[in-house]
Amino acid sequence: MDVKLLRLVTGEFVIAECSSDTEEEVRLSNPYVIGITQEGIMMGPLLPPPLSDSKEVFIRRAHILFLSTPSLDLRNGYVGQAGGIVLPGSGLDLRSGPGLDLGAG
Repeated sequence: MDVKLLRLVTGEFVIAECSSDTEEEVRLSNPYVIGITQEGIMMGPLLPPPLSDSKEVFIRRAHILFLSTPSLDLRNGYVGQAGGIVLPGSGLDLRSGPGLDLGAG
């Protein structure tokens, strides 16, 4: 599983399985948006049900500031949430809900 961390031009961090990477676009499976709040790192599906049945998106390269390999803790937390597998050694407190809670208010 090739898990990548992206920062979009709109400011969002996205973590996902990268299934293809071309000069024009990146194809992502099971994308999750990451939010960093005072309570910790929060993660939620980029395409939450019932908005979409798709688990795959294409993002144009022009909309990506950077593409990187996530830290092991972040990767393990993502795999645990996206795949329902709990991996030992994830020291991050990843909170999720029906969507991404950015702690506004």
